Amino acid sequence: MRVGDDRTKTWRDAAGRGPIAAAGPRSVRAIGTAFAIQFAASRPLGAPMRAWALAIVLVLGVGACLDALRGRPAHADGARTAQASWAASHFRVDNPAHLDDEAAEALYRKLVDRMAGLYELSREPNVEGYTRWPRYVRSPYLAAAHGNRYHTIYARSPEGRYGRYERAGEMLPGTAIVKDSFSVSEDGQVHPGPLSLMEKLEPGSSPETGDWRFVEIMPDGSLFGSSTGPSRENVAHCATCHRAVAQTHDWLYFPPPDYRVDPAP
Repeated sequence: MRVGDDRTKTWRDAAGRGPIAAAGPRSVRAIGTAFAIQFAASRPLGAPMRAWALAIVLVLGVGACLDALRGRPAHADGARTAQASWAASHFRVDNPAHLDDEAAEALYRKLVDRMAGLYELSREPNVEGYTRWPRYVRSPYLAAAHGNRYHTIYARSPEGRYGRYERAGEMLPGTAIVKDSFSVSEDGQVHPGPLSLMEKLEPGSSPETGDWRFVEIMPDGSLFGSSTGPSRENVAHCATCHRAVAQTHDWLYFPPPDYRVDPAP
């Protein structure tokens, strides 16, 4: 397997807010459409150039729309539908390699120190030292709802409540849950992925998200978005997905049962 340099596998979004994760053909078409629109709108173009820009928009836009139609979720259950919608909106690894647990863990151990150091460049307080928190999965697992990347979950949870999983009830303020990630393609290329963070705030701090703060940090340490701070529109899908379990599990999805561990608080 080849470990790729994430700095060469990122693009900047059309608004220039920051890098986005390496994507497959679907995402590239969507990104290309956005760039073509931005190019046509921001530059004084002659008639021939306008025609070329319009052609690019039409070709790429039709491809992106067809992909969206093919990927439309058909789940009846609300939580599964929400997760499918989030997966469809996320930049995905189209053809992930399927590693056994031992291989996934060995690869993660090679990557984690570098990944954690880059995430800390975001200056997000809840990221510093997260790998020393209790870990709640025995090995990284492939998460379709987060772009077909391998995820590991850590939690700083007062009273160890997170480790009770579906029986945890409402989380206490100060709880923070981190999911770091990496991807492995079918041809063996390995890339660090984004980190997702949920932080439980004081009551009344963010009623529209159940007093949870959602944060996404890119592999190079840049902040993609925070639900209570910059670029909050970039992480609006997080609350949309987690709202499906707001009443039953305090907005939380838990790792697959086969991967769960119960570390000492």
